[in-house]
Amino acid sequence: MTQFDARFCAQHRLIVLEDAGEQLVIGAAGKSDPEVQERIARIIGGSRPGTEIVYRRLEDSDFQYRMAALCGPVFAGTSAPKSETAGNLVRTDSVEISGIDTASSIITLLNSILTRAKASHASDIHIERNNDTAEIRLRTDGALGTLHTMDSATAKALVNRIKLIANLDTLENRRPQDGRFTITAAGKTFDIRVSAVPCAGGESVALRFLDTEESGIDLASLGFGETAYRLLAGLPRMRSGLVLITGPTGSGKTTTLSALVRLSSPSKRKVISIEDPVEYRIPGVVQIQTHAGIGLTFAELLRRIVRQDPDVLMIGEIRDDETAEQAVRAAMTGRLVFATLHARSVAEVPERLKNLGVDNYAASAVLCAVVGQRLVCTLPSGRIPVVEIALAKNGMLETVLSFTEEIVRCRAGGLAGREQLEEVFGVAQ
Repeated sequence: MTQFDARFCAQHRLIVLEDAGEQLVIGAAGKSDPEVQERIARIIGGSRPGTEIVYRRLEDSDFQYRMAALCGPVFAGTSAPKSETAGNLVRTDSVEISGIDTASSIITLLNSILTRAKASHASDIHIERNNDTAEIRLRTDGALGTLHTMDSATAKALVNRIKLIANLDTLENRRPQDGRFTITAAGKTFDIRVSAVPCAGGESVALRFLDTEESGIDLASLGFGETAYRLLAGLPRMRSGLVLITGPTGSGKTTTLSALVRLSSPSKRKVISIEDPVEYRIPGVVQIQTHAGIGLTFAELLRRIVRQDPDVLMIGEIRDDETAEQAVRAAMTGRLVFATLHARSVAEVPERLKNLGVDNYAASAVLCAVVGQRLVCTLPSGRIPVVEIALAKNGMLETVLSFTEEIVRCRAGGLAGREQLEEVFGVAQ
């Protein structure tokens, strides 16, 4: 990677927008200077012969965002201390952020958001913009709470930086985009999945924490009851069939799916997964991410990978008729298929499959097990909920209420995490 001096970049108002290998796209906010362009051509040509250099006009405000995010606030202007450099101009993995007015406060803001989110065991961070203000909200134990409110300009700088480190196009705000970046906190590495969609007043951005070190999570640690665990632990040893995991969004379906696939002996069998996106890295498994923009849908990938001679397939989600048909066909032809399906309960699965075009005969022929799961909030240890007691004497009511005196010191809502509830239906083979 070519290293550029930050002073040079700031002085000539140039910054790399895209590096596609054979083509380098450079954003230019200043006037075109043939001598500068010739110098850049010599630098790039010396290390990467044959690379095409394309210049794209940038608005000054966009240059400010990008330059500050990459190099810090002093480089967003036209001068910089000689002792500091921009590092890799083409790409940066830093999670520090700089804004437009007070860059240091934006750096502090991003670090604070990430730190607070992890400290409160949040699963998601939401950045929701409207015309004048924006809210930062955290989803903890399934509930959303507001963490911070900011002005629209600060939110725009924050969103642009997140999009930049997630390898998204910061100039594109009319179409949805998905990406990810990696951070390290408290000695652990986390992937953060980024989803940006246009909305009235700007863009709505959602970040989800994915613990990359949980790829070693095992089924026994997921909280299943003894009977359910025994049934589930035997499923990965089967030679063929369809296993469905159901439940609402955020109920741990992908985690259960990954734990089951880890037990399917990837070292002795060919195991392929199709996911959107790949959340947990599973050793020995060929993991493929869908990409609808280039035609790599669940259904299309399923058609292709059966030629890879797989023994076990993992399908991140059965979303449409075609994917359901391909999953059933794979199970009928001797593969063991694990997949998730959105259904409110195990009893609803047959009707859900029927709506997806799977007839009852085919479903009964391949279905091995259906797991329904959801996460429910729990109360802190030693606390009891307060409910109104009909016809209770005043003395009794006061006694009951006295047990909950300290609940106000619990975190928001008086809750202490979530635990799993499950229902498992197994078909005798």
